[in-house]
Amino acid sequence: ALERIQSGSETSVTIPGFDHAKGDPVPDQHTFDRSRHNIVLCEGIYLLHDNDGWENIKSFFDWTIYIDADVDACIERLKERNKCIPVS
Repeated sequence: ALERIQSGSETSVTIPGFDHAKGDPVPDQHTFDRSRHNIVLCEGIYLLHDNDGWENIKSFFDWTIYIDADVDACIERLKERNKCIPVS
């Protein structure tokens, strides 16, 4: 979807969303509309990763922000967030 937004000619591009309470990506949850949107904000754990198939993801971004946070605090927040993930 990022490549289609950056380089495509489509007037709109649908983008999946993710709700941890549902546990799986939700297809077509958001829509990028060229006539209305000039900026796309993306967040995600792998967006600055440069291995395992993510090597080119950085090329879609004009700006990146990395937040250096305390690992222990992040793990505690992750545990709290994961309480809402449904059990398969």
